Amino acid sequence: MTVEAASGYHRPTTPALDGHMALERSTEPGHAAQALAKRECRTILRALALEKQPNAAVHRGRKAIRRLRALLALIEPRFDTLESADRSLQRLGDSLSKLRDAHVAAEIAQSMADSDGAPEWKPTIDHLTRRRDDQFAQALAKDPDFERRRATVRTVAETLDGLEWSKLNDKALLKAVRAGHARVEKAEKRGKADPSAENCHRFRRRLRKLRMQLEALKIVAPELAKGGKALPRSDSVKSLRKATDQLGRRQDLRCLQALVRAAAGVPHRDDVLAQLRTELKKQ
Repeated sequence: MTVEAASGYHRPTTPALDGHMALERSTEPGHAAQALAKRECRTILRALALEKQPNAAVHRGRKAIRRLRALLALIEPRFDTLESADRSLQRLGDSLSKLRDAHVAAEIAQSMADSDGAPEWKPTIDHLTRRRDDQFAQALAKDPDFERRRATVRTVAETLDGLEWSKLNDKALLKAVRAGHARVEKAEKRGKADPSAENCHRFRRRLRKLRMQLEALKIVAPELAKGGKALPRSDSVKSLRKATDQLGRRQDLRCLQALVRAAAGVPHRDDVLAQLRTELKKQ
């Protein structure tokens, strides 16, 4: 299966951007970008406070980290001091990835059981739920209240506060978007030549990052985001979101499949694996 077939992604011609974030806009892209960066930092800090539904909060926090990293990539051509902040955010996101994956695996298993009305899923769901809760408890034991992680976010926020945001201009934003397009096309080409799981995953990550950059661009420079001749290719965020969601669903199902395969001794494991194979064929 090709990367395009796996994702449903095709180069659309619609220039509209369907951004989902509402934020007061400024005529200066630097001011709008700074406000957006501050908001994402606050979102991450609130998520990592773990006040309500901590597993879901971690998931929200990782999404905000990805959005902030996409924003940093968007403004990077105008600044040369973002590498350290981006690395810190990458490490922070990586430190939460296992928790997120464990939570999503349990959620998908539950949703499949609910939709199919299949009682054979219950032992698997119980196993995945215990595994998720154990991993979360271990993470909290190593980093109580996630204070170390939140300190990382505060340090990044201070770094971003120190930027000369007024330097940001349309030329730098266009340079970043074009670079994002080029990375997507390179990953797409590689995936077509070798549609391995790794290459499909790389394509999904780059496609998602481009979509987030375009969403941010609508907030940071709404006139520029209208596209037309300014952008190398007119991509609809709605189309990109659909493609990344499809690829993400497939990736999550594969992760769940791997976890079930490793769950030796769980009753009805073979029945659950058969249902997962059927579901993957639909993707």
